[in-house]
Amino acid sequence: MTIVYTAFNKYVFSDVTYLKWLTLAMGIDLLTGVTKVWVTKGWEQITSRGLRDTVSKCIQYGAFLMITHIVTSFEVGGVAVSAQFGWINKIAFEFLMLIETKSVYENLVRINPKLDFIKYIFEKVYNTYFKKGE
Repeated sequence: MTIVYTAFNKYVFSDVTYLKWLTLAMGIDLLTGVTKVWVTKGWEQITSRGLRDTVSKCIQYGAFLMITHIVTSFEVGGVAVSAQFGWINKIAFEFLMLIETKSVYENLVRINPKLDFIKYIFEKVYNTYFKKGE
């Protein structure tokens, strides 16, 4: 391993596999977002704004992940101090993936409202269990 890679892993962020999954989710979000604009507003309404928003999101997510890494990995005198904060990584990683998943879902529903399966499920549950007494 190179010195840069080793330093990056230790001091910046160490879960490259997670970054691959997050990048994939963000790419799908960008693709469905562009498709949503194309379907709902027309091709001429696709601008660089979505790409700028994606770049901004990358910076925000990157800062969030780096701070999370620092909080969960810092050492004092070569000894890991924050071992008890490992659960923070799990919550942070899941939080970002849920944001991307929700965004993709919202884009898909705007592209085709028939894909709103969550609304369908809630309506079925409501009609089955709560509307009986009316």
